[in-house]
Amino acid sequence: MKIIASLLLMLSFGILQAQSLDETEIQKTIEQMFQDVFSNLDERKIPIYFTEDVQIFENGEIFTLDSIQQFVRNQKAMYQSEENKQHRFNRINDFDLLSTKIKDNQAIIGFYHTATFTMNDTEIAQMKWLESAILVRSKDGWKIEFLHSTILKN
Repeated sequence: MKIIASLLLMLSFGILQAQSLDETEIQKTIEQMFQDVFSNLDERKIPIYFTEDVQIFENGEIFTLDSIQQFVRNQKAMYQSEENKQHRFNRINDFDLLSTKIKDNQAIIGFYHTATFTMNDTEIAQMKWLESAILVRSKDGWKIEFLHSTILKN
C-alpha cells in the first residue's frame, strides 16, 4: 500500500511540476516578447513569438502580423529620426500575473502590464494595460495567437 501511495505522490508531483514549467514558459514568452518586439523594436523576433494568423485587439484597433511589423518599423524610424537620434529612449515593462490556464496545447494568460518610457534616463511617460492572451504550443515552443489589450487610466 505504501508503494502505491508513493508512486501516486511521485506521479502527481511530476504532473504539477510539468504544469508549472509550462506556466513559467508561457509567462516568459509574454515578457520576452514585449522586451524584444516592443522595447527593443527587433522586427526579426516577431515570428518567434506570434503565430502567422495572430490578432491583437487594442482599444478598437486590430493588428495582424503585417501591421505589427509595420508598427515596429514606424516606432524604430521615429526613434532614429534626425530629431530624436541624439536621445536615448527606453521602455521598461513590468507584469503582474493574474492567471494562467493550460488545456492540451492551448493556454490563456491574464496580466496587468505597465510600460515606463524614459528619454535620457528621465521618465517621460507610463502606460498601463489589462491584457489577456491565447497561446498555442508549437514545435518551437509557445506562440501568441491572440492578444487583447485594454489601456487603463493612470
